[in-house]
Amino acid sequence: NLAPNFRYTGWIDLKGTNQDKLNTIKRYYNQGYYIALRVNNDSHSVALDHINGDKLMIIDPSSNDKTGIIELHNTKYGYNLETTIGMNIYRKVD
Repeated sequence: NLAPNFRYTGWIDLKGTNQDKLNTIKRYYNQGYYIALRVNNDSHSVALDHINGDKLMIIDPSSNDKTGIIELHNTKYGYNLETTIGMNIYRKVD
């Protein structure tokens, strides 16, 4: 197991408007979950590092610089909430 201290908790569908999706992501993040977002219409996963206002700061294992941003209404960085369809959530265990 690559991450023995983390346990898969479940899948969360992200539905509704981009604001609805952002609110759902923030709710789980604020509850202490670790989040892997499914982006680009379920073709790729990125890890949520932290949230800065309405910006999701991500770690992308396939990117050369390994970091990026998902914004509410912006596709500048290649990912957006419009094509983010869900998330896998994890808990850290001792």
